[in-house]
Amino acid sequence: MSLTSEEQINIANKMYQCRRSLRRMFSSNYGSQVLPYIKGINERSEKHNIPVMSSALQIAQGMQMAGYETSVMWVLAAAVEIIEPDSETPVAECSGR
Repeated sequence: MSLTSEEQINIANKMYQCRRSLRRMFSSNYGSQVLPYIKGINERSEKHNIPVMSSALQIAQGMQMAGYETSVMWVLAAAVEIIEPDSETPVAECSGR
């Protein structure tokens, strides 16, 4: 099933909202909190030779089905960090690395 342009834009908007919200809520701890999700997405992408977005959506769907709604937000934020890192405050800087 293919997404329309409008659906793609809506999904991207929600992903960016997740990142903004989590950055605000966790400020100095954001980097250390999001890093495991970034690693998980990258590992799955490499292992299965799939795009980051596919990997992130598969992980998010699994988390949602398991009832881990907050983790879904972290997965979406991590995907944004991989695809389009925040140049003003990179994750490495947030995590103290």
